[in-house]
Amino acid sequence: MFENRIRPGLFPTASRPLLLILTIICLSGACSGSDAGARHRFTVADVDGIEMAITTGGPKYDGEIFTYEKVREVRGDTTNEASLIYNGLGLRLDEEGNLFIADRGNGRIAMFDREGEFVRGFGREGEGPGEFRWVDILDVCDGIISAWDMRLNRTTRFGVDGPMLDVTTIPYEGRTFGAEMMTGMYLEDSGHRVLVKREGYRGDGTMQSRAMVVGAEFDTLWTVSTPSLQSRYEVSLSSAGRTAGMLVPIEYGPQPFIVYAPVCGLVVSDGDRPELTVYDLDGEISRRIRIELTPERVTTAERGRIVDDMDRQIAVAREVRVADLQARKENLRFAEEKSFWTRLQVDDHGFFWLQVTESNVDRREAGGILWRVLSPEGEYLGDTRWPTTRANCWVTHGHLAFWVDDEETGESFPVLYRIRPAVKGLRYPGGPPRR
Repeated sequence: MFENRIRPGLFPTASRPLLLILTIICLSGACSGSDAGARHRFTVADVDGIEMAITTGGPKYDGEIFTYEKVREVRGDTTNEASLIYNGLGLRLDEEGNLFIADRGNGRIAMFDREGEFVRGFGREGEGPGEFRWVDILDVCDGIISAWDMRLNRTTRFGVDGPMLDVTTIPYEGRTFGAEMMTGMYLEDSGHRVLVKREGYRGDGTMQSRAMVVGAEFDTLWTVSTPSLQSRYEVSLSSAGRTAGMLVPIEYGPQPFIVYAPVCGLVVSDGDRPELTVYDLDGEISRRIRIELTPERVTTAERGRIVDDMDRQIAVAREVRVADLQARKENLRFAEEKSFWTRLQVDDHGFFWLQVTESNVDRREAGGILWRVLSPEGEYLGDTRWPTTRANCWVTHGHLAFWVDDEETGESFPVLYRIRPAVKGLRYPGGPPRR
C-alpha cells in the first residue's frame, strides 16, 4: 500500500489543495510523455553491416499529416487540336513546374507550362525512332524526358527543348502486357539499366515482381525477385453508383512492388511484411526499413461475411461460372491482418509513399486511398488520404497529380494538388512547415 505522508506545518493548509492539483498535473505530464515515447520510437542501427531503420509503436504524428490544395487543372484547347489529350496516363512535373503527360492515344508526350498552356509534343504514333505505339510511363529529370513504350519494349529520351536524344530497345523476352508486364525501365549514366517487371495476377491468384539490372549490351548483372504472394481473401465494397446497389467482391491481400529512384536506389517491398529493402546498383543491400505495427486482426464475423458473399454469388451465377466460383471458395485464403501494403512510390526528395489496402473500406466514403509516409531516413511519419479514389496517381515535385472525369462531358483531364504539412513540426519540400 502506497502512503503519502506530509509533515504538518511544511505547507499551509490553504495551499494543500493547490499542491495536490500540481502533483496530479506533473504526474499526468510524466505519464503522457512516457506513453508518447513508448508509442513512437525511431532507431537506426548497424545489423550485420546493413543499416536498419526501425520505427516501433506507431507513427510520429497523429491524424492526417498532409493537406492537399488544388492549384491547377490542365485541359486541352478545342481550338488547338495539338493540345488535346487522348487516353492519357503518366503525369510528371519538372523543376520549373511544367507538366508532362503520357498521351497514349496520340503516341507522344505532351508538355504544358505552369499556366496550363500547351507548349509542344514529343514523338508521334508509329514504330520508327522517336515514335510510340503505347507510351505509358515517363520520367523527367535534369531536362531529360524518358518515355517507356511497353509494346515496342523500348525507352526514348528527349531534351525538354524538343530534340530526340536516343532510343534504347530491350531484347524481347516474353509477354510485356497483360498479366505480365514491364512497369519500368531506368537508364543510368554508368551505362546500367534497371528493368522492373510485374508478373501476375496469375490464374492461381498469385502475384510477383522482378527487377533486373543489366549492362549496356543488356547482359544481366543481377536480379532480385519478391516472394510470390497469394491473394488472401475477398471483401465486398459498396459500388452502388456503378452496379445498381450490388456488392462487388474484389481480391484483397498484399502485392509485391519494386521501384527504382536515383535518390535512394532500388526499393523492394514484398507486400507481406512492413519492411523495405534498398539495393544499390551493384546488387548490395544498402539498408532496410522496418515499421513494427500492431496488426489489426480479421474478425470471425468478417470471415463469415466473406464466405456468405461467395455462397450468394454461387447461388445466382450462370452455370458456366459455378465451377470457377466453387474452386475459388475452396482455395480462399484468409489473412490474419486487415491491411497490406500494395503500391509504392519514392518521390523526388526521397520520401517513401506506401499505399495501404484496407479491409471493408469504400474509398469514396473514406475520402480516398490511404498511404503511409516515411521520411528519407526511414522514419514512419504518419498516414494521409489522397483526395481521389484513382489507383494511378503520382507524387511529383511537391505535388500530387492524377486524372479526374468531367461529370458533364466525360472528358478526363489532369489536376495538380500542392502537398502541404498539416501537423506542427513536419517538414516537406512541397511547402513550409505548419507553425
